[in-house]
Amino acid sequence: MSDKPVPRISPVEAPYAPDVEEMLREMMLPATMRDVPTYEAFAQHPPLRFMRTWVRHLPLTRAFQDVRNWVHSGSLVPARERELIALRVCARTGFEAEWGIRVDAYGTKIGLSEAAIAATALGDADDPAFEGGDAALVRFVDELHDTSQVSDSTWGALAERWEDAQLIELLFFVGWYQAICFVGNGVRVEGEEWAPPYPGAGE
Repeated sequence: MSDKPVPRISPVEAPYAPDVEEMLREMMLPATMRDVPTYEAFAQHPPLRFMRTWVRHLPLTRAFQDVRNWVHSGSLVPARERELIALRVCARTGFEAEWGIRVDAYGTKIGLSEAAIAATALGDADDPAFEGGDAALVRFVDELHDTSQVSDSTWGALAERWEDAQLIELLFFVGWYQAICFVGNGVRVEGEEWAPPYPGAGE
């Protein structure tokens, strides 16, 4: 008998109500991502279980989508570094389903190496897979996750590269992705069969 956790809130199933179908279509291919090649293959998948769970609260989902659109079109932090943060947050919070989905959607397509992707799940900030300023970003995520604070040394390392507005965004992104992971873990959303497996899962 499987010990796989049972979702606490089931995703909606087709046929969808018109407003739900419209929202799911926008979530799978946001207007701000329609001309972004890295997103094309991902957008061909059916609506994710996680998204089909979010839409049980449509007003919150609309607000969530507004933030996603800003992230894709207005963020001062490049997608590569945002995704490094997101993958590390997923790993630290144990939300393996989202980790795999993000690897599929972005991963090496936006410049992360396969070694760095794996290290977000298995390594620490000193892992040689993290190049350039990546180690400081991973340490930044870890410190916020563990203590809700950022050490002066880590802040100093980031401040050498990032401007004030970008530093504020970096703080926001750690919290934003944590919120996503907390919801996913709380409702026990299941992953997608097509998503890359979390390193070590099933061993």
